[in-house]
Amino acid sequence: MNDPTDQTASPVLDFSVVTREIRSIIVRRRELMVFLGSLFVALSLFLDNLLHGSLPPALASIGQQAFFNYSIMLLVPSLLIALRIMRLHNGMTINGVFYSQILSKHGDAFADPLRASKLNWTGISTNLFLLTVLNVVLAAVLFTLTFQSGWIIAILIGVGFGIALLTIFLYNHHRAKHFALKHIKQATIEPINSEAVEDHNAQSLQDANQDMIGITAFAGLILFSVLESLSGLGDVTYNGDIAVSDVINFGPLIYINLALVTTILGALMYRRLAVAAGELSLKLDPTDDPFQPLNLTDTFFGYLMICALFGISLHLLIFMLNSANWWIEILANILMISLYPLRMWLTRMRFQQKANQ
Repeated sequence: MNDPTDQTASPVLDFSVVTREIRSIIVRRRELMVFLGSLFVALSLFLDNLLHGSLPPALASIGQQAFFNYSIMLLVPSLLIALRIMRLHNGMTINGVFYSQILSKHGDAFADPLRASKLNWTGISTNLFLLTVLNVVLAAVLFTLTFQSGWIIAILIGVGFGIALLTIFLYNHHRAKHFALKHIKQATIEPINSEAVEDHNAQSLQDANQDMIGITAFAGLILFSVLESLSGLGDVTYNGDIAVSDVINFGPLIYINLALVTTILGALMYRRLAVAAGELSLKLDPTDDPFQPLNLTDTFFGYLMICALFGISLHLLIFMLNSANWWIEILANILMISLYPLRMWLTRMRFQQKANQ
């Protein structure tokens, strides 16, 4: 062990410390996803009451600036959630590199710190950040519209917010990547035992399964909240900071596209977690075959549930734009469903190639 009073001692990578931090990040990220969904649902109900004049007399004046108040209430928490997810992503990147380095030094030929440091656009943190940024963009657009600025300026400002946040996210990922890669060059690796690795894999498999359920619930929560909001847009009595005609004409399009993007990114995250769960299953039981493309597992049925949510969102969009294009809806649903067995098949081929090397 290094002497803690020796300032020249090299840093130490301890397996238990690194894996404990990874699981802590996963738990906090999952709770932020629950909070984000709850925030959207609660504020959607609040907005619906504002638009229908259902608030008590003491708060009736809020209804005259309904979207100003709603946008602020959505913008500030969503922005803070986005920044927190970005910090958690940095921690996951750093500890992911540390974890790969530890396994690599203990004989795992498939562990690659350099690959672990790269940004994964199908990763949970990345896509959860994008979903949060989507809320920020929506809030920024609505906030700008309350000043009678027009849709073009409002959209430009909203997109500007999104690009700024994405730029900060990429910059911070770059910093975390270089910090971790520099750190492992000087680090001393503490010895590990197979029991600790197996215990971590078992807990990580449980985390992956919980995240898949959480993502399905999150996508469903957003879609059902959107459906509830859509059902109230037909009899709006509101007259305030955004024209009623804009609310009625553009509200359904914004809501439906929000639900559609949520289900698409949810399906992307789900497939990524399904692969991770399969890899962990193989590590725990090398005789297992979790990547059979047409195997009707619980994981596959969970993916079909997200596909159903996607299908509902797409059906609403197609019906609103042009119900005659039903064939686009059928093809898109077939494509979405087929992406899961395709991903499983590609992963299975990759593992077979590694086994033959």
